[in-house]
Amino acid sequence: SDGVCTDSLNLTVTEPDSITVNVSSVIPPNCFGEEGSLTFSASGGGAFFFEFTVNDENVGSSSGNISINRPAGEYEIVATSGDGCESRTTLNITQPDSLVLNAIVANPDCENELGQISFDPQGGTGSITVFLGDTVVSSPLHLPAGNYVFELIDENQCSNTESVSIQVIDPFSITGQAFDVLCHGDNGLLTFSGQGGLGNVSFFIDDVEVESPLEVPAGTYTILGVASESGCEDSLTLEVNQPDPIELVANAANALCFGEEGSISISASGGNADFFSFTVNEEFVGSSSVTIN
Repeated sequence: SDGVCTDSLNLTVTEPDSITVNVSSVIPPNCFGEEGSLTFSASGGGAFFFEFTVNDENVGSSSGNISINRPAGEYEIVATSGDGCESRTTLNITQPDSLVLNAIVANPDCENELGQISFDPQGGTGSITVFLGDTVVSSPLHLPAGNYVFELIDENQCSNTESVSIQVIDPFSITGQAFDVLCHGDNGLLTFSGQGGLGNVSFFIDDVEVESPLEVPAGTYTILGVASESGCEDSLTLEVNQPDPIELVANAANALCFGEEGSISISASGGNADFFSFTVNEEFVGSSSVTIN
């Protein structure tokens, strides 16, 4: 022999099973914007206890299931054993689409006309019921100008509200003022104008076209304004008043003797005045009630 002694030994290096993240349930939310839930656990790796993170957020340690609530989105779950071994999985929580009215508005040309709201509700789950106030409505709706709040409710009782406005394309109105008669039997005055309206504005009283200012006797007048291009109309009623007629009272007392003077007592009432001035043969003789010789 050469004096060299030898021996040998066989060794086996083993490894644990891989860690598996087990997702037992993914429950989506019933309604858009709410939270769903995830339930998961882990096994393998020769471990019975794992630490979990979801999108890098520590959600706790467990040897069993962990349940968390989260909104819709993508989530990465990582399970880590005490030896630092880990496994990960990615999943999605889905949600129903948001409830939307999908409204189309046809605005009216004029103040006294109706607009139209047509709608085709979408989203949510199952059939959608549309309310206007406490009333269930269907498309289309014919409504006057204004702001309307609709509520949409699906089969899961999820709800959403939307506001829809109807606006007049050609807001048109007329304004005016009446000036009363100063003296009984004279004329008063009407002034009027139009605001808004497409095209020229024409004014009518009893189907007769008139212009402002307009002299008229006492009475009540309804003025109709018409915008030429849109045909929109508005009306205004004005009243011209007049005072009572002035009533003059004169009483004469004759002279007792030839060459002496008699007298005349004069008074007046009516009209708008608090007092009156009197002339006799164009000569001023006083105010209020007078007696002259």
